Amino acid sequence: MPNFAIGAVLDLARERHGLKSDYKLSLYLGIADGSIRNFRHGRSLPDERICKLLAEAAGIDPLILAAQVQAQRSKTDDARSLWEAIAERLQMAGAHALAAVFAVLFAMGIGAQDARAAGPGDVHDSATQGVKSLYIVSSINDVIPTKRQCAVGAASCSSRYHHRP
Repeated sequence: MPNFAIGAVLDLARERHGLKSDYKLSLYLGIADGSIRNFRHGRSLPDERICKLLAEAAGIDPLILAAQVQAQRSKTDDARSLWEAIAERLQMAGAHALAAVFAVLFAMGIGAQDARAAGPGDVHDSATQGVKSLYIVSSINDVIPTKRQCAVGAASCSSRYHHRP
């Protein structure tokens, strides 16, 4: 991810969420419309809280955005260089982590066509099938219903599930 202007981040966030104006973006983010105008026209820069909101809305790393904003805000060349180096290292770290994940998946022979969600009756026997499937469990709440869910007759509640205390 290259260095980017705040205006580009605002545009990315608007596009990503189908918002037609900066006013709609300000409502979506819960910040003043005047702040968005000031960011876009270079009159001010977002603080760390707004950097986090903007980055999440734009789908980019909030740490990198915050470091890049700090670089723009810096009053000395030394401080600017420091923040630019931090942003660059964060970008490189993210790229290296992504490359490591793909290397592991490639080494295991897991391709996109092999990945699927596990159903309640699925059983994986790696001794006879080899490692060919990737199972993803989002949380324990998806598997074990709460007592309250069972009390209201949730469809996922049956006697084969154990209840949490």
